[in-house]
Amino acid sequence: EEEVESKAAGLLGESPMVEPEDGGSKELELDEHEIEWQEREKRRQLQRRESERARQEVETRRRIEARLRAKKEEEKKEMAEKTSQKKRSPSPARNKPSRLVHVSQLTRPFTIIQLKELLAEDGPMIDGGFWTNKIKSQCIAIYRSEEVAVASRNRLHGIKWPSTNPKLLVTDFLTTSEAFNISEGQLVVEEKEDEASEGSKDQGEEAQQREPRKPLVEKTPANEEATKKVESLPEGEGKHEKEVSSPQSSKEDKATTLLDDLFRKTKATPCIYWLPLTDAQVKEKEEEQKERDLQRQRRMKEREDERKEQREGEEGECL
Repeated sequence: EEEVESKAAGLLGESPMVEPEDGGSKELELDEHEIEWQEREKRRQLQRRESERARQEVETRRRIEARLRAKKEEEKKEMAEKTSQKKRSPSPARNKPSRLVHVSQLTRPFTIIQLKELLAEDGPMIDGGFWTNKIKSQCIAIYRSEEVAVASRNRLHGIKWPSTNPKLLVTDFLTTSEAFNISEGQLVVEEKEDEASEGSKDQGEEAQQREPRKPLVEKTPANEEATKKVESLPEGEGKHEKEVSSPQSSKEDKATTLLDDLFRKTKATPCIYWLPLTDAQVKEKEEEQKERDLQRQRRMKEREDERKEQREGEEGECL
């Protein structure tokens, strides 16, 4: 049968089947070793991938936990700030309570409308009772009642507004003269006595009489001297000169004494108030100037005499 198969294969052009010898068995053994090594490498790679995945998962968990902790700390800080703002008691005001409130350390950006809304949360302001400077760093608000002004001052003092402001607001009460000076004469206040409250128990009683208006500039010895100087000036000497009316003893409202009535002021801003010298003062100044000139001439003569004596002495020594 083998011979027949070999002949048939020869006729067909195929090589006869030959059994493998010892060399073929060695090649099979090598193939098995390679397969085992490849399997080991695959297992190692799988282990490495699994370890990397586990490490990445641990890192992501740590990052998530750190973010959650940071968020919780921020929330705690915000809650603490809110509670401190609610519980805080503002520092006492330096001046006595009044209807005028001064707010400083403002920082833009914000609009005038937003600032007015912030000031009017506790109560309305009077008509024309608002002033702010050109750079919007400070403002003055005049409320209708002293109670509303006190509540507004307590609410605004020490807060951060707007949120981008790096400073805390500072608020305090003002007098009419201080408001006039800070606003450079743009805000003139005429104080009146508050009328009797509508919710009083005795509704049949009449409203209390109004007090006379308080002058913007309090009477002091310096102001009285200034009024005397203005009265002593000749008529028509300046545009800002006005006659100062003597105070009346009647119960009618007194005219407010403004600085423009007592002094002259410059056209440029900020205004500088001044008074011209009287004739007596001018004479005194002229006499003082003459004395200074005479003293100066005497000193010059003395120096010249000393120099001449020195020169004569030097010439005598040379001879």
